[in-house]
Amino acid sequence: MDKKSFRTDRDLNRITLHRMHRIFERIRAGDFPNRRQLAEELEVSQKTIHRDIEFLRDFLDLPIGYNTQRYGYFFTKAVSQFPLLRLTEGELFAIFVGEKALEQYVGTPFERPLRNTFRKFTAGLSGELSVQWSELQSAISFKGVEGNPVDAQVFQQLVLAIRQSQEITFDYRGLKNVRYEHRRVQPYELIMVDHQWYLFAFDPERNGIRKFVPSRLRSLQTTKANFKKPRDFSAAKHLEHSFGVFSGDAPKTVQVLFDSFAAQLIRERHWHPSQRITEHRNGKLELSLTLSGFEEIERWLLSWGEHAKVMSPPELIGRLQATMGKCLKQY
Repeated sequence: MDKKSFRTDRDLNRITLHRMHRIFERIRAGDFPNRRQLAEELEVSQKTIHRDIEFLRDFLDLPIGYNTQRYGYFFTKAVSQFPLLRLTEGELFAIFVGEKALEQYVGTPFERPLRNTFRKFTAGLSGELSVQWSELQSAISFKGVEGNPVDAQVFQQLVLAIRQSQEITFDYRGLKNVRYEHRRVQPYELIMVDHQWYLFAFDPERNGIRKFVPSRLRSLQTTKANFKKPRDFSAAKHLEHSFGVFSGDAPKTVQVLFDSFAAQLIRERHWHPSQRITEHRNGKLELSLTLSGFEEIERWLLSWGEHAKVMSPPELIGRLQATMGKCLKQY
């Protein structure tokens, strides 16, 4: 088969990397698998297996032969590993980061379809750089705070209730509660913030939008009562002036002066859509943010210790003074 015939997007998309690896390993095992056996094991047609074998043999140059006595495929000479993927450096890094990003969906109904889609998307990529995936694993790694995995069944119920606009009931224990409280809400949207999933829902009893962490609720039930979600509702818009997920009343400007040590670290990241940075001659800088809630910015500022000084607003300065006073009493 002509190698060029495989170079169309249509052909490449039909061949998954996962399936080619499976076929490769079966042939290398040495038990002479045939097209019928491979088709049954991989749940595809024999025609698909035939095309895959030709791709492996003619495009990836694997020494695949057919034994007429054993009625199956074998390698005509020793093969130690699967042929290298051919990718550009940019493609490789983008794909690797994407694969790592899938980890935030572990335990949710999105995990399997996303991984399957990812495998199909990466199959047959071509480029200028030949690499082993294992080589990249040893060169690039990711470290972060893992969120509490949500039970897949709970997540599935929430997604279905949101899609069908059905009210739900559950028992919930908030951060300030010692006991579970029964709630009935209208689920609007699920959103991930800082490695944690949140459910935005309208609470008729409290006549307002409330946020819930799915991993903190239990006894989830979907009711037969339907509701109409406002067309203009957006969780992202709701969090526009939040440093995380907490929000308050009218937005206020927060001004923080960072010393020269912290200034470089502040410059290296984007902390909030509203941020403005003012440079000072002595290496210090002033960071301005427009926020409607102080809970999360307070904890963030305390983590900088003596390297950060809040200039305004007075309410935030007062909160920090009170919190630091309580901390000192602990010691």
